[in-house]
Amino acid sequence: MFTINRFFKPIIFVMCVLFIFLALSSVSAANHDFTTFNTTEQFQSVINNDNDNDLVISFDDGEYVDWGQLNISRNATIVGKNRGGAKFTTSSGTLFNINATNVKIINLTISGYTTAIKSNCSDLTVSDNNITTSGVSINLSSSGSANPITGVVIKDNIIKSSIATNYRGAVSFFGNSADKTVFDVLFSGNNITGGYSGVYLGDGSSGSPVSSGNLVFENNNITGTSAYGVCLRASSNNTNISFVNNSITETYYGVFLEAYGSNNTNITFANNSITETYYGVFLEAYGSNNTNITFANNSITGTSYGVFMSTYLSNNININIIFFANNNITGTSGSGVFLDAYNSNDNNITFANNNITGTSGSGVFLSASSNKNNNITFANNSITGTSGSGVSLYAYGSNNTNITFANNYITGTSGSGVFLDAYGSNNTNITFANNYITETYYGVFLEAYGSNNTNITFANNNITGVSYGVYVYLSNGNVKGVNFLNNTINVTSGDGFYFYTSGGVTNVTDF
Repeated sequence: MFTINRFFKPIIFVMCVLFIFLALSSVSAANHDFTTFNTTEQFQSVINNDNDNDLVISFDDGEYVDWGQLNISRNATIVGKNRGGAKFTTSSGTLFNINATNVKIINLTISGYTTAIKSNCSDLTVSDNNITTSGVSINLSSSGSANPITGVVIKDNIIKSSIATNYRGAVSFFGNSADKTVFDVLFSGNNITGGYSGVYLGDGSSGSPVSSGNLVFENNNITGTSAYGVCLRASSNNTNISFVNNSITETYYGVFLEAYGSNNTNITFANNSITETYYGVFLEAYGSNNTNITFANNSITGTSYGVFMSTYLSNNININIIFFANNNITGTSGSGVFLDAYNSNDNNITFANNNITGTSGSGVFLSASSNKNNNITFANNSITGTSGSGVSLYAYGSNNTNITFANNYITGTSGSGVFLDAYGSNNTNITFANNYITETYYGVFLEAYGSNNTNITFANNNITGVSYGVYVYLSNGNVKGVNFLNNTINVTSGDGFYFYTSGGVTNVTDF
């Protein structure tokens, strides 16, 4: 039987103690508790002199009056023991100036400062704070890809700023216009009031946006800003920008996203409530290759324009998959949705299951002329009470393939139920099927003269209480395959079908 030598036992014991000591010392952590009796200088001394791997500085409840600027030059967690209980108050300046990664600011009340938190580093967390400032409350800046803003979490804060300066916000991300500098940012559960903008991303000027990726804005409440709820000037190579479950009210632009000159992929607006703004969402993405732009399940009310989207002015624009679904847009003094996409290559633009009511312009205004348009679909939408047309689609001078209006309910418009201007184009497969259109001047107004038109179909539509049911202008073109099948049309003063044809019109069936 093997036995341990009695002289060897002490050696084993010493080695075990040594290993335990090394394990503990290799992952050292320090905790410092501060009270209102501590000072700025004592805090700064801890930051400058503590060499532990992890540092936690906790603040008891109380008033921390006139603390000066705290320079955070190492990783640290700075936390109030109870949310809002530790109150830092003064009349000017910056409280936290951060020049290190992996810093967390949690559970503090900060008021009276010009800026609460200023940082030029990544991996910053700011959560569960109450912040009131006269300037930019949270100011994050980057000089370029060598020093990016990335891995930032700003969550569950109450922020009030009185900043009135252009191109600034209560929370501001300042990047370098020539480089990709802002990405992997989560902005969640914050309540922001007042100021020029709630959230601003750019380089601090009007014409030099920055590039970005993986930006998530979710569950925020932004109200009472004078210009923008969220302003993103994000010029190029923008990937994965999401706005989800936000409430934005009482501002000029609910969301302003400038993404021109870019390759823009996966821009999503979902489940947002936007009200009492001039523009609910203003998206400028012209001169770009735009893929997967989605508006889904949003409620936009009391605005001049629900959604205003501009994607024009480039001969090589590819717009792939623009999707509007299940949105509720009401009470606008302009158009419910205004999409300006001419001189582009548009593939797969869909409006489905939307409710658009009470607009002074058109329910949907889509300018897609001088384009190659493939698969433009309006399906299962309800559009009521507009003083313009229910849908105005300008697609003249284009190559249009597969334009479909199906199962829509359009009523109470003073213009046309559907106005489609496709003259001077090559039009293939234009279909109106199973729509209910009532109390409009024109049920459907189709202008396609001077064009090559193949397969235009009106089937199973119910058009009642209108002056003209279907008004079709097809002169001076080549028309092959116009089908009118099983439609119910009752008019009040004009014609059920007004079919103007001259020169080159052939093959009209089931009329």
